[in-house]
Amino acid sequence: MRTSVFCIVLVFAPPLAVMAESGDAPPPVMRFVRSTYSFARKVDRDLACHNVKDVTRELGLNRVSSQRVFSFPDHAGAPISHALVALGVDGSVRLLDDLDSIRKVFDAVPNDLAPVDVAQLLVDKTLLLSRFNVYRNDGYALGINVIRKAADIPGLSEQSLVALKGVIKPPKLVPDGLGYRFTAFSWEEAGGAVVRHVILVQDNRVAEYQVDVLATWVGTHGLLR
Repeated sequence: MRTSVFCIVLVFAPPLAVMAESGDAPPPVMRFVRSTYSFARKVDRDLACHNVKDVTRELGLNRVSSQRVFSFPDHAGAPISHALVALGVDGSVRLLDDLDSIRKVFDAVPNDLAPVDVAQLLVDKTLLLSRFNVYRNDGYALGINVIRKAADIPGLSEQSLVALKGVIKPPKLVPDGLGYRFTAFSWEEAGGAVVRHVILVQDNRVAEYQVDVLATWVGTHGLLR
């Protein structure tokens, strides 16, 4: 009689806390994520530590900055949101969470471009950094769902069309005093918000970024996330 022997091998995946951390993140960035950034839970910190990503070239920031910018998820679960940090050439790390911190990223603005082209470049990068979560989650090139006219909003009622028809215009960058003023309108499916974005660039510097919500629950909207 032949005896059969069965061998069962169990393979266990390591828990989240001991998974390998991101390999492309420099030590100063990892120290910031592990020890400085404030997370609500340990599982959020563990998730962030092995999902740090260098997004400098993806966002085209190497054209305007000597710094590197990294993203990491700041909590586990949906919807995913990310935090951004900048790594300076001196090894310092700072959180990009307001306009002042964002404008400091633009420390290597090219001097071989026309002023209007520099202004447009700074506008584009300011929008991307300010609206990174929308860019990452919804895929909008500038981090906003740009609309050029009221009719671009899906499911717009006749009443809303009349109210917004003369308000919403295509994106435009125009001279303004000693600099340039950029104005664009966007529509957000979550909550159906119609938003006006105004960015003022002076002396190769983003002087102001103003966001105004003009209307909510407009068009075929979804629930706020």
